[in-house]
Amino acid sequence: MDYGLGNWIRRRSQLDGRDIAISTKDEAISYHRLDLLTDRLANSLASAGVRFGDRVALLLENSEEWIEILFAAAKLGAVVVPIDPSLTPDEVSFILTDSGPRVAFTSDAHSEILQKAMKETSMELDLVVESRSESSSFARYNDFASDGATDFPRQQISGSELLIISYTTGPTLRPKGVVLTHSNVISHTVSMVTSQISLTKKDETIAIEPFTNLFGLTTLALPLLYIGGTLHIDRDLETSDYIDAINRTDPSVLSLSFREWHSLAEHLDRETLSPQSLRYALCTEGLISRDDYQKLEAQGVRVANTYGLTELCGVSTIDEPTAGISETTRRGQPLFDVDVRIENSTGTVLTDEESGEIVFEGPSVFRGYWGLPMETSQVLKQSNLHSGDIGYLDKEGYLYVKSSNHISPPANIHVSFKEIETALATQNEISEMAVVGIDGANRDAAILVAVVLKPQSDITVAELTYKLKKLWNSASHNIKVMVLDKLPRSASGKVLKSELEAIYLEHNGYR
Repeated sequence: MDYGLGNWIRRRSQLDGRDIAISTKDEAISYHRLDLLTDRLANSLASAGVRFGDRVALLLENSEEWIEILFAAAKLGAVVVPIDPSLTPDEVSFILTDSGPRVAFTSDAHSEILQKAMKETSMELDLVVESRSESSSFARYNDFASDGATDFPRQQISGSELLIISYTTGPTLRPKGVVLTHSNVISHTVSMVTSQISLTKKDETIAIEPFTNLFGLTTLALPLLYIGGTLHIDRDLETSDYIDAINRTDPSVLSLSFREWHSLAEHLDRETLSPQSLRYALCTEGLISRDDYQKLEAQGVRVANTYGLTELCGVSTIDEPTAGISETTRRGQPLFDVDVRIENSTGTVLTDEESGEIVFEGPSVFRGYWGLPMETSQVLKQSNLHSGDIGYLDKEGYLYVKSSNHISPPANIHVSFKEIETALATQNEISEMAVVGIDGANRDAAILVAVVLKPQSDITVAELTYKLKKLWNSASHNIKVMVLDKLPRSASGKVLKSELEAIYLEHNGYR
């Protein structure tokens, strides 16, 4: 019988019940206790009317409650909808309306955003539960969770049942819900465990990358809980605390996005990073700048590049942490259950080192965008994911990414593409948008924002540029805006950002 992801904690409780699953500054939670806590919470959710397939929203920072809610929902057969706490009330209200959750969990730090979002849409949830609050108009997490019975009956859950709807931004400015099943997440987890990282139950990590970003959840957190390792969680972890938190918890494996690696590297001039046990470090999104890489390497930390997408359940290729490969286009070899090929515009598979669109196949490929069949059909062809990114495979099977919708900005610019997309998402004059990094000799590094305006729109390039200048001050002169009649797209419908760069360079006399 198949009991889905929620059965992991039951099995770990039976096999290694006394081992520590989650460690915080205040307590250590064993696998046996985590099983009891998630059973109680699943029963409480069921008593509150949550049924198989119902959505449960999480507007929470990284916390032990986040993990407890995920596994409780999985035991029940409910679907988790992570919501990034950095989003605006408008963006939160869209996700709530689109996904239609019955219950939402939040914390005292983010409850105001949730209340504003609910008010804007006149949305009423069956239940809102708030953690770490002494006085709240919402139900209190500890009270709600402890009301449930200690034993939750196992539910038969097929691998094809939905587990997570993870919202991601796109060129249409409308967030899209990436639908991931139990099978997607379990397959990806097994691939991570069997990857070159060679995870074991002795491994430990600290959760710095947000769980709501999916990569922070699927890269190491879930694989370690699957295999019996330990997940350290520091609630309200600030950038200035990264080095202290790493030194204190002494993780053996670590994964951060390029933004978090940069924030950590910025503090290395004043603090010393001394990870005694660290044996593998990953950059899950983007690429680390050469300066940051050198700072980290000087303190004994070599970071491996990866390539991944939310639609692939996270990281899908991993490179070796070799000295001096920072800022390379090489992203490593595919995980165990991931097949990668390169296709041209007609769908012909290309040979070694021929460039084309990167296409993925395997059980971790998502099932589609929530409520968006047309958008799904543009990227899913016979269950194969057409990434829209351009790259090639060398003779040894290493993936090189030449142009990506998901790479980091140029090395001297530390504004993320997501921040720019979010900043312009409220502009009603824009119908489509794409952001691409431009870097190279004989010109300044820049971030190019290409937009397609709605009919009758009279906003100018100067006005759009001014809006961005107000947001990012000193970095603003490196952000360029270009208005197009349409965005160039691949055969699968993905925006071809390499062509955007070519259009910009030609228009400005660089070619």
